[in-house]
Amino acid sequence: MRQSSSEHPSKRLELLDFFTRWCVQCEMQRRNLERALADFGGRVRVRRVDAEVAQEMLWRYDVGEVPTLVVLADGAEAARLAGVQPPEVIAAAITRGLARISKNGSKSASVSETSIAQGRSAL
Repeated sequence: MRQSSSEHPSKRLELLDFFTRWCVQCEMQRRNLERALADFGGRVRVRRVDAEVAQEMLWRYDVGEVPTLVVLADGAEAARLAGVQPPEVIAAAITRGLARISKNGSKSASVSETSIAQGRSAL
């Protein structure tokens, strides 16, 4: 699903998944992330960020290793997970982000997965 033009991107929960194609741990993390997302019924927007082609995103979010997950609630960092994490830990980080959005009175968004490639910044 694409974001409608009337929807402000910061008024939702976004999860940035920093990875590289050659990273075995990144693939493990991707599978764990998919398992964790199954419990959230479409309330999280995932952006996969290829660290080799979107280096400005690495600097912007101060990412020093892959895999790294950054949870953004209303555009602000709510959680950060470096290294491979089990689905339960990822789900807990997402829950913290959703709680922050609920506390601020924002609406949840539907699931949308976007890959950031060729150095384009989607945020």
